[in-house]
Amino acid sequence: MLSAADFVTQVPVHVVIGTPVLLPQMDNPTDEEVQQYLDMYITAMEKLCERYKHETGHGDMQFQVV
Repeated sequence: MLSAADFVTQVPVHVVIGTPVLLPQMDNPTDEEVQQYLDMYITAMEKLCERYKHETGHGDMQFQVV
């Protein structure tokens, strides 16, 4: 009988922490405000990826939001 352990592949997990993206409290943000802060978040994530991808063994990877 198979168990969950039979399907587990162990891979290294790398955790990095960047500068916080500070957001104001908004009760009813506009679509433009939501997009503005989403863009800020995505940019921060892209910078983290670019900064650490070589030292984590993923130097050839491209950051992509789908």
